[in-house]
Amino acid sequence: MKRLSRALLLITCLAISLQAGLAYAELKKGSDVPNIQAKDIKGNEVDLYAMLDKSPDDLAILFFFTTQSGEIFAERLRELKRGFGDSDLRIIAIGLKEEEAALKAFADKLKIDYYLIADNSELSAESKYGPFTSLPVTFVVAPRRTLVKEISGGGEGEADILTYVAHACLMTNKPAQAEKAADVAIKEGETAAPAREAKGYAQVQQGKLDAAAQEFQQIDSKTGLAAVAMGQGDYAKAAALADEATGDPYAPVIKGEAMLRAGKPEEAQQAFGAAAPTEDWKKNAAVRGEGRAMQEQGNLDGAIAKYGEALEINPADVTALSNESAAHQAKGDLKGAEAALARAEAVSPNDQTVAIMLRQIRQEMENANNTKRRELIQKQIADLQQRYKDLKAAGKDKPADDWSSRPLVVAFLPTERQPIFFERAGTDVAIQRELEARLRENPRFQVVEREVLDTLLQELNLGSSDLANPDTQLRLGKVLSAQLLGFADFAQTGPEAKMYLRMVNTETTSIDTQISKALPPTGDVGTFVDDLTRDLTDKVLAARPLQGIVADATSPEEIWINLGKIHGLQPGQQFVVIRDGAPIEAGGKVIGHRPDPVGTLEVTTVDEQASACKVIKKKEGVDFTKEMRIKETK
Repeated sequence: MKRLSRALLLITCLAISLQAGLAYAELKKGSDVPNIQAKDIKGNEVDLYAMLDKSPDDLAILFFFTTQSGEIFAERLRELKRGFGDSDLRIIAIGLKEEEAALKAFADKLKIDYYLIADNSELSAESKYGPFTSLPVTFVVAPRRTLVKEISGGGEGEADILTYVAHACLMTNKPAQAEKAADVAIKEGETAAPAREAKGYAQVQQGKLDAAAQEFQQIDSKTGLAAVAMGQGDYAKAAALADEATGDPYAPVIKGEAMLRAGKPEEAQQAFGAAAPTEDWKKNAAVRGEGRAMQEQGNLDGAIAKYGEALEINPADVTALSNESAAHQAKGDLKGAEAALARAEAVSPNDQTVAIMLRQIRQEMENANNTKRRELIQKQIADLQQRYKDLKAAGKDKPADDWSSRPLVVAFLPTERQPIFFERAGTDVAIQRELEARLRENPRFQVVEREVLDTLLQELNLGSSDLANPDTQLRLGKVLSAQLLGFADFAQTGPEAKMYLRMVNTETTSIDTQISKALPPTGDVGTFVDDLTRDLTDKVLAARPLQGIVADATSPEEIWINLGKIHGLQPGQQFVVIRDGAPIEAGGKVIGHRPDPVGTLEVTTVDEQASACKVIKKKEGVDFTKEMRIKETK
């Protein structure tokens, strides 16, 4: 079995020998579990918090049982560990009021290779996790230390413990771990239908649609097949199959999700409201989905309330927190938006989408509090607005110097096409803003600020249909001094969602660069934008090598060129110096000259619009003179 490439599943098994009832009066869902620091029966140091902090994305399961009644659990956890591989699973077992010798015998009998700890007054597990009146008890802990699920007592809980582990993985957005746990549950003989159902939904979340369909067919689950159809992008079929799944309280949830993706939030809200599942992970999906349907209809307060309900069921619901943040932001409540994303980051610190959205919100808050910046932007917008009006009747004049590179200014404009449905509201905006931020890190690019651009378009009353007009694009390019206007569209084709990026040349109004890219899972936005930025810069810059002219050659020791910081120049860059060579004739006329490379310059000092260079190489008998052309060497 292949090892997981990223997050590991951490399972902590605490074996405690106590008598009967209900447990953990002090611990509640959403609270942090206490730490455990001790030595195991082999003398190994064990620190629960250290383990969780080392791998903050890992799931922890705290399992309480006695050596007298916990044999089935211990064996299944052993098999779960084997299913994940040695490096993907760590188990800690604590025996309260158990003799160390008894624990050793228990471990030897069952061939347990995870940590076993005998409780003592220093560890005091009962005071931290109890009081206990009924065993077995299982706590499921989300990444970091948050309690998200509890399973107590014997009976069904004992029969399907690994299936419950799979449910917890589904609820905390860990489908690969859920699939593995469900797989072990099936092999260990747990109730077939729930185990296979959990495995099927885990496969749907990973895009393994054919495998998921096979699992759902084995248990005759029309609801599961509806989820497969939704994953294939066939929302009508998904809704129809969900309607056929009479008696399944989860079927309306799948229908609701299909309606959301089909752009029918009213029908989605009705479906979510009719759902009545019993498992926590399904209830969580139903309530969160109803909130999203409200949000799509503009009922932001109702959506925020529903996200709060979803978080009571699953405190680690990063999607609910992300959507709550988007709802606060739409209301103009940046503090509320930041607070929701900060909670999401605490639960899932390595989630790229959360990190990007949180950084963007905090930047927006900082900008909003910067009075001088706002005043400067207002003046800039007024100037640009007047400039746009003055250029309405302007011709398409070319610059006098059509050889030298101009500063590479880019502006990303809104598009007419509606974006596709994203599970996390605002993902499309976050992607575009992150792309702008990454481009700003490249010295060759200058990106028009979003606030300036949005306000200018509003003042000029220019909508997305106006921006599709080539004449408008030409005028905007002149006003903004932008060489390229960017347009980002999102589209769904079957199961695959894609981003289409077009860069329009403002001098010709023709498409300069096109990129299409399949959208990633929600948590991989950072990697996606990294790849997108690299593809875009490679294509744009490959067609635009820096070139200019010698501005001053009075000193042979220091040659000045007409390129500087605004062009993205940096010390160390080299340029070949070119003079006109032999003439090129056609029809009895000289139509040009062959380029004659006569030397090489290296940039030493960079000013805003010009740079000083030293001579690296020069052809014998040639003197560098003003107006000689230069071109960047590769």
